Amino acid sequence: MNNRTFYAPGKLMLSGEYFVLKGSKALSLPTLWGQTMVVSPSNNQYFTWKTFVQDQLWFWATFDRTSLNVIQSSDIEKAAYLYKILNSTVELNPSFASQLTNNKVVSYINYPIEWGIGSSSGLITNIARWAGCNPFQLFFSTSNGSGYDVATAWHAKPVSYLLSEPANPLVTIETLNFGFMPKHVVFVYMNQKISSEKSINKIQNIFNPSEKDIDTISVLTDQIIECNSLINFMNLLKLHNQLVATVMNEDVVGFYRIFDDFDGVIKPLGAWGGDFIMAVSQQNTNEMTSYFNKKGFSVVLNFNEMLA
Repeated sequence: MNNRTFYAPGKLMLSGEYFVLKGSKALSLPTLWGQTMVVSPSNNQYFTWKTFVQDQLWFWATFDRTSLNVIQSSDIEKAAYLYKILNSTVELNPSFASQLTNNKVVSYINYPIEWGIGSSSGLITNIARWAGCNPFQLFFSTSNGSGYDVATAWHAKPVSYLLSEPANPLVTIETLNFGFMPKHVVFVYMNQKISSEKSINKIQNIFNPSEKDIDTISVLTDQIIECNSLINFMNLLKLHNQLVATVMNEDVVGFYRIFDDFDGVIKPLGAWGGDFIMAVSQQNTNEMTSYFNKKGFSVVLNFNEMLA
């Protein structure tokens, strides 16, 4: 049997953060960065898994082929999470158990894991492709998020995402006219990784938008999708930020005051306060990169370095 290779890109959430969990439409874009999973035949008595991040071994685990119990691992918490995904996959597709008996897996992530652009969603997407099961059923059986990241990884295209029926979200592949992005947009890593799951758990009790707010975010998402003007794009992002800031806890919003002197718009891409932001300005990318470098942020990527 030959090796089989599966690939899933990372993602950036352009609109709908937090609100997507309440029924707002969100927009997400695939990144150039992603995760490759190689499945190859193995006669080992155990099922083995290795994950490399930028060519460095980051995680390994050995599982019992029948029970999937963890025999050994470099990180028991990560191994338990992988066990949960594999076990759920077998429940969704019992014939997948035979794949675990006859194969081993090596996964390769080609970006720093702390960037937070979809290592978990890429993992779930690749396993779902291997097993031939519904990626959303697998996601919702193991995670508490919205699943927009899985939709982005699965389609590898810009998607709008609406969480409707359980495990059956409405996903639409979008054609965007963002011709202004390469010259006027950069993506900045905030020097801290925020766990999506922990962020969701943190806001569950304090985030309670009205139906009007939910609908407004959906309208703004639609307008962003249709936008082909830099100035209009910036104005839409400002409106989106203002609404999220109104509903969110002020402590979360305060993180971005360090950019009060930025000549443009700062848009969080996912959990506020960490991972990546998108900076949009009438300035060029070199000027923006210099600004963020002086603020202490060394990872500044332009459009062609970040998005597929």
